[in-house]
Amino acid sequence: MENIVGTKSSLVWVVNIAAALMVLLWTIPTIGLLVSSFRDRDQITGSGWWQAVFPSEQRIVYRAGALDSQKQLAQGWVIEGSVFEGGKGQVKAFGVTSRAPEAFAPGTVADLGDGVTATVAADGQYQLVAQAKFEGRSPRLFVTSITPAKATLANYDRVLFSEGIGRAFMNTATVTIPATIIPILIAAFAAYALAWMEFPGRALMVAAVVGLLVVPLQLSLMPLLRLHNSLGIGKEYIGIWLAHSGFGLPLAIYLLRNYMAGLPREIIESARVDGATDFQIFLKIILPLSFPALASFAIFQFLWTWNDFLVASVFLGNDNDKLVMTSALRGLMGSRGGDWEIFGLLGLRVDLRAAGGVLCHAEIPGARLAGGVGEVMQRDPDWWRGAVIYQIYPRSYQDSNGDGIGDLAGIAQRLPHIASLGADAIWISPFFTSPMKDFGYDVSNYCDVDPMFGTLADFDAVLKKAHDLGLRVMIDLVLSHTADVHPWFQESRASRSNPKANWYVWADPKPDGTPPNNWLSVFGGSSWQWDGRREQYYLHNFLTSQPDLNFHEPLVQEALLDVARFWLERGVDGFRLDTINFYIADKYLRDNPALPKELRNDSIAPSVNPYNHQLHLFDKNQPENLDFLRKFRAVLDPYGAAAVGEVGDAQRGLEIMAEYTSGGDKVQMCYPFEMLQPKRLTAAGLVDAFSRMAKAAPDAWPCWSYSNHDTVRHVTRWQLSDAAAKAYTTLLMCLRGSLCLYQGEELGLPEAEIAYADLQDPYGIQFWPEFKGRDGARTPMVWETDSRFGGFTSGGKPWLPVTPPHLARSVAVQLGDHGSMLAHYRRALALRRAHPVLRDGAMVDLAAQGDLATFCRVGSETLFIAVNLGAGTVDAALPAGNWAPIGADLGSQPADTTGRVTLGPWQVCLARKI
Repeated sequence: MENIVGTKSSLVWVVNIAAALMVLLWTIPTIGLLVSSFRDRDQITGSGWWQAVFPSEQRIVYRAGALDSQKQLAQGWVIEGSVFEGGKGQVKAFGVTSRAPEAFAPGTVADLGDGVTATVAADGQYQLVAQAKFEGRSPRLFVTSITPAKATLANYDRVLFSEGIGRAFMNTATVTIPATIIPILIAAFAAYALAWMEFPGRALMVAAVVGLLVVPLQLSLMPLLRLHNSLGIGKEYIGIWLAHSGFGLPLAIYLLRNYMAGLPREIIESARVDGATDFQIFLKIILPLSFPALASFAIFQFLWTWNDFLVASVFLGNDNDKLVMTSALRGLMGSRGGDWEIFGLLGLRVDLRAAGGVLCHAEIPGARLAGGVGEVMQRDPDWWRGAVIYQIYPRSYQDSNGDGIGDLAGIAQRLPHIASLGADAIWISPFFTSPMKDFGYDVSNYCDVDPMFGTLADFDAVLKKAHDLGLRVMIDLVLSHTADVHPWFQESRASRSNPKANWYVWADPKPDGTPPNNWLSVFGGSSWQWDGRREQYYLHNFLTSQPDLNFHEPLVQEALLDVARFWLERGVDGFRLDTINFYIADKYLRDNPALPKELRNDSIAPSVNPYNHQLHLFDKNQPENLDFLRKFRAVLDPYGAAAVGEVGDAQRGLEIMAEYTSGGDKVQMCYPFEMLQPKRLTAAGLVDAFSRMAKAAPDAWPCWSYSNHDTVRHVTRWQLSDAAAKAYTTLLMCLRGSLCLYQGEELGLPEAEIAYADLQDPYGIQFWPEFKGRDGARTPMVWETDSRFGGFTSGGKPWLPVTPPHLARSVAVQLGDHGSMLAHYRRALALRRAHPVLRDGAMVDLAAQGDLATFCRVGSETLFIAVNLGAGTVDAALPAGNWAPIGADLGSQPADTTGRVTLGPWQVCLARKI
């Protein structure tokens, strides 16, 4: 101990080094975040921030230039060009198949077969040589390139100035500031009371505070929310203030009490002798002396409140007018860090589809589109956002060969009608090889066209003509099940030991020989069918001839992803995914619980179907499905393709849709059944649907529709007059989300009355007459009135009858009629195109008052929409500000000088803020 004063401990260096390391632990990630904020999100997900100043590796999927650019030279027919058209880059490797995208070094001659060779130079120049003239579509090239880095502030602009961020910031401040001050003041006085005030039970209260420190108070969120709802403060700011105060108090009181107990007793006792009250002592002595501790706790409470995503989401919900910044940023970036574009570097995303129908994707600063125009369209990765998709049921659209069944050549013939309507894309229901027991939704060959619809060449013609008209093409993939004649199933059912034995859902019977569980088929009866060859049951959620694939088998998933790749490589722009939530069943095959009668509805299956009697917890909606959807999305992204999933669930459809479309790593959009139900959509129902969706996931993207091939047409289902149908059409065009229109909807077609003798649908035959099936919505499209079959076929009897009420509403009758339903649809779609905010803007201030639904669309401009969804008269008030009327050709009613408008039955008011 001698001479200890003035000496330094040897531990000083350890402390200094530890402090330096701690500083580095904070500094390095901070530098990384700063650097990453100037990088493109694709680059930040592909390389670390420390590589920001170096060129990055990018993948290009590129189809060579237009066939009309080929030249005949000495070596043969030649197509030349550059994969870096308008930009710079260096080719690292290239390939001619997706399986081997880096098979060849730059400058190497690759043999594509059939006398065709390809080479790509290091500078991106490519040359294709063929001994015979190129026909059909030009070959594809897969290029791995090194592209230079370039920084940008564009990502900051997106985050800082995105619509709704300003309001979210104010909402966040409204949450955090009171939720910081209130608990600190309460805790400070409580701590003083427990430290210095004498009263009975003080020791027990201290013990209670200590006990609360170890209780997981977050578990009380839902009971507390129910209490707040009963008090009338549910989902209000006062609710979250009280919640934060309650959760933070035990720790704050305990630590502040320990601190205050150590304050000088003489000062406090002297104040009491002088007659000061406890409140005066607290205010004049305790608070000033405790300021350092209170400031520390205030900072802690502020940061905790600011970052507490859970409490803010539960207590405030996700309505746009109360969305806090954590929720807003989550919606902006998705659930993956790579989707937060503030972590991005500028690289102009160039996705090329040359005239041959291919996609080219590269990060090339300053690049422009390469290739020709015509057969394909420029790829926009977000083309689907807010798009209007027109559904074609191929059996009923146009018959080109007189056999009474629609076909692909007929679709190509009628595509100009869809383009003139103003749609962005078409969705073609299944046309694959099939025994047609469920009319194409029972596939026996995923990669070919059923002869009744034509050939692959006919499909290519549809694709080319659609792209020439500016229409994108989506096709219907049925992945959850196949036909029982599919080669996969034929092999699987042959034995329990063959290579595909596990490709379908097989299960042993119970000891008494009955099915393994109580699951029911959507089409009636048990969802299990006995197979004598394997002496097992196989699962079928629909017809017995539609066995369910086993998605727990990795080889099945990979085979289905190959199906998607096949059609993407042909040039399709995306897929509609049938029964997307049916893909995976519970691996343990647990029984579904019964659903109480009062909770049942007929939104998915008719009320006469016992399928509604179960809560479908285990036969669908399994969490493993999310992993498959992520794999599917990874296949889509290089092609700029999109997918819309069909979510069929009577209890949780919106929530499942939100799960499947949120985060930016699964499917882009889904359509639930909230607007496809028998019950007419009301103003209150509209508010409820959007509120539930926002609560489940703010960044979820719906695809709304009123009708499709599986439902009664909405004009009949909701008993709508023409005026009512037009009001609902205008409403649909103003909603946030993408939209699906079903063929004939634009004509105002009602459900066709089909006699039992003419029924084709096995579902309708099973439940006739209480449920008449789906044929009434699938009858042929009517093009002409002066034709027995409406211009659908020039041959004999069509596969379903054309009814007189439909003939009176043909396309020919409505063309040129300004007041027709067809004209109204065209004007409504034109409105959506003229105001991009209707496609991708936020939807705020959604409210219902009786039959009146009102909301605003906010983004590049602000629009006000009011729709009277009833046969009475309603009054609406426009929000504060100056508004100019729009949509007069849709019957929009202008407001008076006071900002009020009276809407008659089924009228609308559309206005733009100026």
